[in-house]
Amino acid sequence: MAERTLPFVNVAMWSGGYYSTATKGAKDVIDSLFHLVHGLTPIPTYLDEIEDVYVLAAATSFYRPILPAGTLNLGFSATAMHWLCRKPCDLTDHVQAVGAEGAELAAFAEQGRRDWETILLHRARELMPGGRLVLVNFGKDEAGRYLGNTGGVNMFDTFNVLWQRFAAEAVISAEEYVRMTLPQYYKTAEEFTDPLTDTASPVYRAGLRLEQCETRVVPCPVCCRVSPARRRYAIRSRVYPDITVVDREYVSRCALAEPPAGGASRHYRSLLQRLRDVSA
Repeated sequence: MAERTLPFVNVAMWSGGYYSTATKGAKDVIDSLFHLVHGLTPIPTYLDEIEDVYVLAAATSFYRPILPAGTLNLGFSATAMHWLCRKPCDLTDHVQAVGAEGAELAAFAEQGRRDWETILLHRARELMPGGRLVLVNFGKDEAGRYLGNTGGVNMFDTFNVLWQRFAAEAVISAEEYVRMTLPQYYKTAEEFTDPLTDTASPVYRAGLRLEQCETRVVPCPVCCRVSPARRRYAIRSRVYPDITVVDREYVSRCALAEPPAGGASRHYRSLLQRLRDVSA
């Protein structure tokens, strides 16, 4: 995408949402991004192919203004905007809103609605007339599928079972279990598109319009590149550690009263063991 668009437009790519404090997980993502952009990996960089490209970074969140008004041609973000700016409440029986019910689920849905409106209003102000946003977000599709629940083992249910077990074994306290609630909400296609189609919406009145919305299950790129015989190894060694990076940081900094000693928490080790069990 960069090679086709950079010669003609001002492009912004957003990756940061919820981080109340800087975490090692966030720093690692930023470091990796700049290594890629500046050709410090085996992957070629568009900076060597296209002239007059200026790489800038904004040390802020997409919940805040990022660019001056009317300066953006194309905005892009992928797999980031499920992070809420705050938790509306802690969940009593699960660690993620996909397992919430009743008033707790309603609170997360309302927080997700408000946050999505905030994001879109900032981007509406930043876009030039005729500008575009391309947003590839985690969500819940018409069949109820979402990240970690596309068939087979449910990732967030697995997280929850392990944390409930730790609480039952007094490894963590009941308060720590509740604080493990992740500040995430997976919106449906309707929740994504409502602000862009409702003529009474502040987002619609700000000028944003929906051009296309679709849901799809994207196959794991790591697994697609290896043979079936090596797929289990790839999942264990590459996919699951990547998925749990943010989870580990959130566990250490926000949920536990005392961060676990050593490089890997018991939670993380237990997740890997569960993965080995189900992929054996």
